[in-house]
Amino acid sequence: AQATAQNYPPPTGVYCSCGPTLGTGYGSVDPAIAAKPFVKGILVRVPWRLLEAEDDVYSWKLIDDQIAAANSFGKKISLGIGNGGGIPQWLYAKGAKQIVATSPRVDTIAVPWDSIYLAQWTQFVAALGNRYNADTTIQLVYITNSTANGFEMQMPFQSIPTLANAGYSDENMTSSWKWCIDAFNAAFPNHYLSNDFHPVNGSNAVADSVYAYAQKAIGSRYGANAWWWTQKNAQTVYPAQYAISLHSAKNNKFTGVQFANSGTTDSAKFGSGGMQGALQLAIDDGICYWEIWNQDILNP
Repeated sequence: AQATAQNYPPPTGVYCSCGPTLGTGYGSVDPAIAAKPFVKGILVRVPWRLLEAEDDVYSWKLIDDQIAAANSFGKKISLGIGNGGGIPQWLYAKGAKQIVATSPRVDTIAVPWDSIYLAQWTQFVAALGNRYNADTTIQLVYITNSTANGFEMQMPFQSIPTLANAGYSDENMTSSWKWCIDAFNAAFPNHYLSNDFHPVNGSNAVADSVYAYAQKAIGSRYGANAWWWTQKNAQTVYPAQYAISLHSAKNNKFTGVQFANSGTTDSAKFGSGGMQGALQLAIDDGICYWEIWNQDILNP
């Protein structure tokens, strides 16, 4: 049965798409960002390998410190655990199959449909939920999987072995995502959940199937996210995933976008209207949760 929604409003407004939390500096919660009154929260990204450096040995200090920092400014957190290249090395020693991605970035990731990887990831997500499933500073939890960058949905464009030789099929990839959805839904039965949508291996089939499954499995606590948001991408590059965003936005107000570029340094990449135009497009579409780059938040 679906759990009822948490007794707090869904995350909306400006969140910072800040840097990852790696145990150096401020992590994701930059005081200069968190002090801004219009900033509602911070996206906190932490790689799995730093939270479970040894099998079954968990260290939550990085997340705890980010929660404390956010609380000190009266801000909320969206939490994303980095999978993909953020996977701990001991997983491969246990026999999990791997792919060496060569494009669009060089990284080693686990084969997403590998049974050893899925079992260990589920175990970790359960431990994560056991630690934080009652924490309301965390308002949104991202469902992540072993993908090209460990947060977004797309797989490597080129890899050794090739995806085909590693056993890729749309069905295997979709099954892996369903497994992750079930793991996060079980671990966080009262939190709002989301994930990014991209084409996978040149097809829209995985994204469409995963969205339909997540909607049914999670219900009103689920909203889609587009981590590629610009007017150009919405209207010409990712029309099928844009359709997912539009459908999701009709059902909830925490359907989200993460801006693909900085409006301060790369305004031309957005298309007509720059970053402001991209924000207005989201508002016009009823998409009310926006992750904006830190340099743009700090730009008067």
